[in-house]
Amino acid sequence: MRKGIRERAHDLPSARCPACDYEFLATVMPNGEFITPEPNSLVVCVKCAAIGQYVDSLNVRAFDIAQLMPKDRATMKRIQREVKSRWKEEPN
Repeated sequence: MRKGIRERAHDLPSARCPACDYEFLATVMPNGEFITPEPNSLVVCVKCAAIGQYVDSLNVRAFDIAQLMPKDRATMKRIQREVKSRWKEEPN
């Protein structure tokens, strides 16, 4: 039986979205691989699609995609669109 995110993410650091305060239970790559975030890694919130950046403490701060190169900005905008179209907020 395949474990859910909550069961597989117990040893990964959690953080909160700087835009909506949603708790990130894990950092997951588009291929489903769980990773441990590193400082300066970008993250997209699955609740509101805001982009954040991990800092040294592995908390997440707001990130302005204007800081990225045009190709990378386009990639992040595509990921945001995917998140908004596919992911739903977890029930409370």
